Amino acid sequence: DNGEWVTVCNGYLEENDIKMDDVILYDSMSENNQKTKDVELSRLVRSTYLAEDLKLAYNHTCQLCGTRLMKTRFEAYSEAHHIRPYNKTHKGDDTIGNMIVLCPNCHSQFDSLYYAIHPHTRFVHCVDETDKFHLTKMEFIGVHILEQKYLAYTWQLFKKR
Repeated sequence: DNGEWVTVCNGYLEENDIKMDDVILYDSMSENNQKTKDVELSRLVRSTYLAEDLKLAYNHTCQLCGTRLMKTRFEAYSEAHHIRPYNKTHKGDDTIGNMIVLCPNCHSQFDSLYYAIHPHTRFVHCVDETDKFHLTKMEFIGVHILEQKYLAYTWQLFKKR
């Protein structure tokens, strides 16, 4: 039975779904819904100036798909992706040679290693070889050059997928 397979794979049970009565009877002012919990968060501090300058240089246009998202009539939105992730696990650097400008969708796909840039050819590779961006070459402006060491690191992770 397909329902049993779903239950085994991800613990889903239809009887645990939220019902309309749950929504109607939900009391946002209930004491149970007002509980707070202190959480301590630790993160690396990034240089937002580098990312902002790079996003402006590309006019907030995704280097992969060419999308330019608008937040308001006068304000565009893009994200700076670190080729080698800037965190305690991967220890990437917060430098222009480790960043590209992407839309949120492409950024998410690069983060999950759906896409990676080959360190020698500089072509974008995709786990789905039928993807329209598989084997495309991203455009770079001015002196924006990705550093080999970041591409090589992420390429090794991509190849393990």
